[in-house]
Amino acid sequence: LYFDGSVQDKIEANVVLEKQQIQSLYDSRIQKVENQISQLDSMIIAKTKQRDKQALIVASEIDGEVIQSVQGEVLTTGLSGKGPSAENKINQLAQLQKELNEQSETTKNLKKKYFEDINQLKTKQDSSIAAFSVSADYLRRELALDQLKSEKTIVGITQWFLICLFILVDILPVIFKTFAPFG
Repeated sequence: LYFDGSVQDKIEANVVLEKQQIQSLYDSRIQKVENQISQLDSMIIAKTKQRDKQALIVASEIDGEVIQSVQGEVLTTGLSGKGPSAENKINQLAQLQKELNEQSETTKNLKKKYFEDINQLKTKQDSSIAAFSVSADYLRRELALDQLKSEKTIVGITQWFLICLFILVDILPVIFKTFAPFG
């Protein structure tokens, strides 16, 4: 009873800590799913850039412009019109557009599933935190007192002083009777 306030504070701090651990567990799971979503988005962006680059090459090929890559290789023939080289580049563009459409559809379905997973995890997180309760029974109080003793040595010293005081109070009548004169 002497440490009642401190024990209650420690129990409340432990409850907050355990709720934070539950929340961080679910937050890490949610973050993993969000990382998967961002990875899907980055794949779509990369494929879109590749398609846009090919569309620029096709437009330049048809217009007769000469484009060189960063490495110095010539990407277009420099002949205007829709020749065999332009047809080949248009077919490559169509293939890239088809791949982009397929990847977008797959990504859309996966993202839908991932968002459902995130909603389920958030629901489980909220219900787990709400359902978490701790009783202040004897064992919980003893564990909290033990934690207080390990954190602050004065608690252990005070506890031993109180134990010695109660022992003295309990044996005091026997001592008085022993040393009192007979009669």
